[in-house]
Amino acid sequence: MKKIMLFTVMFLTCFECFSQNVVHSTNRGDLAANMIDSVKYVTPEFQTGIVIFKTGEKTEAKLNISTIDQTLRFIDENGEVLSVRNQDDISRVSIKGRTFVRGRGIYVELLDMSSDVILGVCRKVNFLETEKQGAYGKASPTTSVTSVSSYTDNGYMYDLNQNLTTPFLYKQIPYLYKNGVFYLASKKAFTKCFPDKKAEIQSYIDEKKVDFSDMDQVRPLFIILGR
Repeated sequence: MKKIMLFTVMFLTCFECFSQNVVHSTNRGDLAANMIDSVKYVTPEFQTGIVIFKTGEKTEAKLNISTIDQTLRFIDENGEVLSVRNQDDISRVSIKGRTFVRGRGIYVELLDMSSDVILGVCRKVNFLETEKQGAYGKASPTTSVTSVSSYTDNGYMYDLNQNLTTPFLYKQIPYLYKNGVFYLASKKAFTKCFPDKKAEIQSYIDEKKVDFSDMDQVRPLFIILGR
């Protein structure tokens, strides 16, 4: 059995897309530490799973996937959360009956299958611009964060360690998977994956005005084409 090579990590499935803020100190490195697990990871807790490498070798561990940097994480024997080295050597991951395929630098969970086409989803967090907390806890985007993060007095530097607010966006991004290739959901991707159903695709899009970034709108189209 192949041992997982590792290094120290440096740095809701119930929601399709939402925006929120994370409050942290002047050090952006603690952003993830101040987020709940159900947002910063694909599953709310680490669970026993199997990693399958491109070589065909497998290994088992308590696993989860970071929505922040799209890395596979595991818990070592000391209870420390670490990241698997060489993520692109991973073919797929199975966690409690859920299958995730690695490709294009992301992990896509495979959901529905129609013939040789699979609908999948990538869960991802994107951080936006950091804002300094002003008076009464209100964000002050016009004030420079770095200019007030510390000051020097008589040769000593003092870290103000003020609270900062960093907005983030949590998204579930729909993908189509066919013949080992991922396609970001779009009219073009659906037409490529279902070439015999171009008219049906166009008719559905014209009627429903599909937003291809919304899994709730993409999934019904996929199900209809699979009938």
